[in-house]
Parts: sequence; C-alpha cells; structure tokens
Amino acid sequence: MNKHNNKSAREIAEELVVSRGLDWLGDDCENLVSDAMCSYTPEVVHELLRIYTAEKRSVSYELSRCDRDGISAFQIAKHRKDLWPVLEEFGIDMYAPDLLHHPAPWGSIDMCELHEQRVASGGWAAMLAIKNVATLTYKRHKGQFRKQPDGRPYIVHPQAVYEMMLGWGYVAKDDVVSLCVAWGHDIIEEAKPEEREMIEREIANAGGGWGDAVLAGIKSLSFVPPKDIPREEHDKMKAAYMESVAENASPDILVVKMADRLCNTLGFAKGDKGKARAYLAKGKCLFRRLDQMSHSEAIRKTLAEVESVIAY
Repeated sequence: MNKHNNKSAREIAEELVVSRGLDWLGDDCENLVSDAMCSYTPEVVHELLRIYTAEKRSVSYELSRCDRDGISAFQIAKHRKDLWPVLEEFGIDMYAPDLLHHPAPWGSIDMCELHEQRVASGGWAAMLAIKNVATLTYKRHKGQFRKQPDGRPYIVHPQAVYEMMLGWGYVAKDDVVSLCVAWGHDIIEEAKPEEREMIEREIANAGGGWGDAVLAGIKSLSFVPPKDIPREEHDKMKAAYMESVAENASPDILVVKMADRLCNTLGFAKGDKGKARAYLAKGKCLFRRLDQMSHSEAIRKTLAEVESVIAY
C-alpha cells in the first residue's frame, strides 16, 4: 500500500484529486477511485468515496463501468476484503455481501464467478437481477431437501441447472431471463399453496426490468397438480404438461427445462440407473426442438454424456 508519511487519509485523498486535476463531475473520477482501490488503504478509499458521493454521483453504477487495464473495480475489490466494509458503507452492492461473508451451509453462491461473467458480458443490470433471483431462490428453498438418493439441500439443484447453462455458453447480458429462470424454476412448484401468490410478487421484484418475463417463465415450468389425485391421473397430467412445455415454451425457457431434466437424470443415476433412464425417456420430447436452441451443439454434447453415464 502507498505510504504518505504522516499525512491523514483525508489529506492524501484531497491531494490525489488535485494531482489528477479533476472536477468531480468529470469522466475520470471513478477511475481515480478504481486506481486507489488497487494501491491505497481502506481509509484513503473511504475519503475518496466520501468526496465522490458528496457530488451525488451514482457510485455503484459508475464504478461498474470503469476499469483499470481491462480489470473492473469490482474485480479489484473482490481480492481486497479489507475494502468490503468501506464499499458496503457507501451502499455499493458487492453482489450479496451477506453470502460472501457468511456462506450458506451448502456452500455460497460463487459471486466471484459472477464478477468474471459480468466483466465478460457487460451485463451489470442483468447480473444484479440474477443475483437477486439467486438470493430469493436460496431463501425459498431453505429447509427443503432433494428427494433423490443423496438427499442434499434443495438449493444444489437450481445451482446445478444454472451452472450447466453457463457451461453451454449462456451469459448474463444476452440470456438474463433464461439464467434467472434457471435459478428460480422450482420455487413456485415447491412452495406451500398459500405462499405462491407472495412468491410470484417476490420473483417479479427480484427480476428487475425482466421481472415479468422471469415470472412468466417460472410459472410456465411449474407443474402444480391438484392435491391427492390418483397416481394414474397425476402421471397423465404430468405427461401433458411435458408435451405442452416441449411444444409451446420459447427457446429461452425450454433450455431451462432441458438442463433441469439432465441434472435430475444425473441425480437419479447415483442410486438407480434404470430409474434414471426411464426418467430421461419421459422427458425426451423436450429435446425435439434442439436445433432451434442457441448453443445447440453444447447441449447435444451434454445430452450424449448423460446418456453415456446412465447406459447399461
């Protein structure tokens, strides 16, 4: 860290402003803050942000746009945990700092990975929507467990669906609705009936500018049959639901159901490959429109790998 003898943090910050010849309405001020995040103490960064916010600038938004040699201010900050309290004090969203500071029992959402994707795609608002839906998903699945052999906390499933889609090439800027739906696709289906209306409002709010589309996508993938119907009737309704999704879902929503089916198949395969084969076969209709999908080759490759895993 830079040392300035016995000068106070405020004096150092003011000297930096003067040395750059900045008025704080200029385009370069956020770059100065970004540079300071690399080289100066948290106290100096605090003073720069104090000056910065005195001009009523939008700190989070401006810092999200600036970079230092192609490196985002937020990429810099993630490597300097001593800065996190300072940034949080000024209301700078470090992508769910509560999850970063206090990882959930199942392992925290990898917000550092989300930083990298935001930088690659340029989708700041999109990443914020995805983070908010991911956080809502954790909240709503808390205390729920998978019915598959490993019985793990439910949240591992939507996380796996999301990560599978990232692996296929889906990115925040272009595919924000798909990635939000990947996180939240089960929260209505797994909720108590009396909670569903409230959850729908939460989804719409979490999705930001894409909230209505995210909610519509999640609702279209939610299978909520009447309670206590005979098994045969349940199975008929489930088959009709699968056909409806296969035929009518838009490609950006259908891809979530594809990833969901493949992740579930791998889960069943850990205990019973025969059950996994039967499960995938019942969902094969979902892959009829594979050629219409973005990243169809990557999806086809994963499908082949899953079929190999569950083969006799």
